[in-house]
Amino acid sequence: MDESGDFGVIVGTSGTILHFDGMNWNPVASPTMVDLYDVHGLAADDVVASGDGVILHWDGMDWGIIQNQPSTPYTPILLTATRVWYGIPNSQFPVIGRCDRDMSPSDIPK
Repeated sequence: MDESGDFGVIVGTSGTILHFDGMNWNPVASPTMVDLYDVHGLAADDVVASGDGVILHWDGMDWGIIQNQPSTPYTPILLTATRVWYGIPNSQFPVIGRCDRDMSPSDIPK
């Protein structure tokens, strides 16, 4: 939910995404059918969701896939203006990678 309570996002099984418009929760088109676990946002037009092998970004109009690695359970950790830093639950290291919001993946130097 944003601070005003006018926008919110819930994610769930089989790629389910619901948006709150200030009054009601409404389903929106999802680019995936995998289970989604987590959602974080900086603004109503800047939200990421993650799940089983996928990280999605909402730009205010559409959800798009910015990271796609089947069978990898992603969890966003930090959002910046240009990147999503992510981890894997129960991983030894809390931050294991990053992907650019322009949908080009990149790796943390080892």
